[in-house]
Amino acid sequence: MKVGQKWSSVEDEVIRRSYESVPTKKIAVALGRSVAGVRNRASMLGVKRERPWTADDDRALTRMSGIFTDDVIAAFLKRTNGAVVARRRHLKALGTAIRPGLRRGSHG
Repeated sequence: MKVGQKWSSVEDEVIRRSYESVPTKKIAVALGRSVAGVRNRASMLGVKRERPWTADDDRALTRMSGIFTDDVIAAFLKRTNGAVVARRRHLKALGTAIRPGLRRGSHG
């Protein structure tokens, strides 16, 4: 693994072209880098994974909030905890009636 080595322009191009559609672990293996390293480099390059929220995602989040922890909701929706929290905040700002999220160890 290339820990601490400078990133090449070829590696940067691989990340730019594949990060949105190829699992990070596969990119890391192909480049001989760690998953965290690839994620950090993608962030530095301004490359993001964009997966828009659908109406079904919003309905599931609305129904599950206040009943399940954010960890459970995130796993169900295949999103990060941060994405779940940010989307809940966005929906509240739009006036959607949504219960607050439960934290780890909370019981409903």
